[in-house]
Amino acid sequence: MKVAIIGTGNMASGLAHTLAGAKHEVIIGSRDPAKAAALAEKVGQGAQGGGIAAAAKLAEVVILAIPFGAAADAIKDAGDLAGKVLVDISNPISADYKTLEI
Repeated sequence: MKVAIIGTGNMASGLAHTLAGAKHEVIIGSRDPAKAAALAEKVGQGAQGGGIAAAAKLAEVVILAIPFGAAADAIKDAGDLAGKVLVDISNPISADYKTLEI
């Protein structure tokens, strides 16, 4: 399965390693394509890194592993997601974990 992971943080990294290890094709997308490429290199196993739109376009499943407040922009940047499975693992909590973000 081709899976795009949007984000380069701890959750994105963990998912990328796990999915690549399970022989899925992993494409990492970020606002900063260099960060995505660096994470893909760390993951190895054929993982690719680049921009958000490119990653989403290549994938069957798109996983948002980004801060909650960045979701709307990332979805906009991803382009047409018709026919794709979208998984959002973000938590709507503040950086200090004390309040919900709505």
